[in-house]
Amino acid sequence: RRLNGNGRYPLILYYHRVVEPAEGSLPAPDLAVTSRTFAQQIEFLKEEFHVLPLDVVIERLGKGGSLSSRDVALTFDDGYLDNYTCAFPLLKRHGLPATIFLTTAFIESDRQFWWDRLAVLLERGRCAALNWNGLPSDVFSPEVKRTLRKAAVGRRRLTALTNCLKAQGRKRIDEVLEYLERAVGGTLPFHPGRQFLSWKEIREMEGNGITFGSHSHSHAVLTDIDDDAVARELLVSKEIIRDRLCTEAKGFAYPDGWFDGRVKRLVIAAGYHYAVQTHRAVSPESRDAYSIPRRMVAEGHAKGYFDEFSRAMFACELAGGFDLLLLRNF
Repeated sequence: RRLNGNGRYPLILYYHRVVEPAEGSLPAPDLAVTSRTFAQQIEFLKEEFHVLPLDVVIERLGKGGSLSSRDVALTFDDGYLDNYTCAFPLLKRHGLPATIFLTTAFIESDRQFWWDRLAVLLERGRCAALNWNGLPSDVFSPEVKRTLRKAAVGRRRLTALTNCLKAQGRKRIDEVLEYLERAVGGTLPFHPGRQFLSWKEIREMEGNGITFGSHSHSHAVLTDIDDDAVARELLVSKEIIRDRLCTEAKGFAYPDGWFDGRVKRLVIAAGYHYAVQTHRAVSPESRDAYSIPRRMVAEGHAKGYFDEFSRAMFACELAGGFDLLLLRNF
């Protein structure tokens, strides 16, 4: 922990989904933890750490004060419905604060992010015994074919595949998804029903220790769009949260963690007090209030050899031990 700089920089964890797995599988497994694992992680954090509101951590960071190596803040990205149905009851029971960064265009909707569609399509392709080697080269580059085959056949994590597709651009992502949907017979709904929080649920959570920030309006990759479009993403989301909750969204989480100096300046101009990213590494720049690193928590980050919760493994994960051993890059 000392080697990784904790105590000088904030330890901020971020989740996406907390789910009840159906038949032993996880939706978009890179982004989900089971409710059982989450409960064990929360119990460990409550026993071994000081779980603080994110705003308190940011305030201490801004004042140049030293954070204890036992201080931690919890955050969630996107605003999935299961944040309310699975995560919130556990947080409330233990009296722990958290911050959820909302993608406001998705609130109260049954829309899906493209990576959730991709996870379902891969599972359908496995069931349909899709020929992953016979995909057309005009849609699937050799690199995409290779990473897609590894993710599909080996049931591996999707991080390598989603990163590969992101590098191809949104147009190519849509073409890949459309082809896979046709190939596995899919215009049927992937997950019928509402997928994201409602404003009523958000207001209930707000009254019980949960604060809310912005994750943009549509989850656009801000480095890929022009200044006017970035400003709209930032301001529309901020205004919706203000109108719905009668409170200011102080914090912003960069979609996909992608930002540069231009985007950072626009976030500051939009009136946000701070911004968090998805990179876990700490550096002298980690005290920049608009480039605050966070550490993602996934299902496997707290599992031991027999696939059971391991306090030692989770402690090593939080302390950055696997980073130092070059075993983590996400």
